[in-house]
Amino acid sequence: MYVLGSRFENVSFSEPVAKAGDAVLVPARIPNIIANYADNLCGGHIMVTGVGDNTVEAAKRVGIYNDHSMQVLGPTEMVAALKAGRADTAILTYFEASHLA
Repeated sequence: MYVLGSRFENVSFSEPVAKAGDAVLVPARIPNIIANYADNLCGGHIMVTGVGDNTVEAAKRVGIYNDHSMQVLGPTEMVAALKAGRADTAILTYFEASHLA
């Protein structure tokens, strides 16, 4: 579970055991370079991420709201949204993205 400020209200965290950033999966059909949340926002792309993931809160902090994002159950559904053309980027953990790529 990601340690987020909003989660401190309900969870007592131990010392973190790992630190990992988010990653962006972009299908080959998207010609622009999209490497982060800001690139996604500036390009007007539709981002897909998991329901309740830390990426939902991170996207909102840079101004990506429901009109440019969608939430699905998990990584399998993220890839399906990319393949179907319903989303332009998938933002998820580095480890998940590496595995799926």
